[in-house]
Amino acid sequence: MHEALNGSLQAFKAVHRDLVGKSHRETDVIAVAWARARDGTGWQLVLSFADRDGRRHEVLVKRCEMARGDSLFELLDDHGYPVPANPHSRAELRRSIVAADPEPRFRIEGRGKLVPELGSNKAVQFAVAKIIEDLPKLRKHAVDLSKRNHRVDAKTAASASTLRITHTTGERLLAMRPAALKQIIGPAVSEKAVAAELEKQGVLIPRGNGRRTCELRLPGANVRRNYYCLRRSRNGASAD
Repeated sequence: MHEALNGSLQAFKAVHRDLVGKSHRETDVIAVAWARARDGTGWQLVLSFADRDGRRHEVLVKRCEMARGDSLFELLDDHGYPVPANPHSRAELRRSIVAADPEPRFRIEGRGKLVPELGSNKAVQFAVAKIIEDLPKLRKHAVDLSKRNHRVDAKTAASASTLRITHTTGERLLAMRPAALKQIIGPAVSEKAVAAELEKQGVLIPRGNGRRTCELRLPGANVRRNYYCLRRSRNGASAD
């Protein structure tokens, strides 16, 4: 009846505030898009929310299932959302979701795969917004290689998807593996186009030879790996 989603939807999470026309907390349940079959039937809302551990979920749900009974709250509870116990708060939650009419559209393809029907440029902008929104969280969980007196195990550094590093200019950056960036933006958005837009916005620092990835030598290793080097915020400011 309900299906958890990932991949192509990742690029659109960052703009859930704009989709409903007002600011929301991270704990809110947001209808981020409509999804339907190729023939225009089977319309469902895509709900995005965080569970008790802060992990985001996206699920498909039919409006008729949300409008009556406890199906909506059972779905949210099953995915770890802290459903309010107060009847009034529950009613407000249901009302806000049922009344939502987001702009983004997805086609539901085989095995429940969602294919965005937004223009490619808009999808890229959404993906870039998601990455910029995630910068503080990425910095928090990155392996720190920026401190000379802080020794990091070679295997730990090699297995990390994101590193804290210091640029030759002294600026502290985040080094992200291309696979990690792709995981954030999803398979439906061009990695190359997203990297180009990040560079345009001054977030990504290119290598200098026309390539947008930088080669880094990890501690205790003789090989070099490619990373996207990102400023820790849009304006380059960071707090450690």
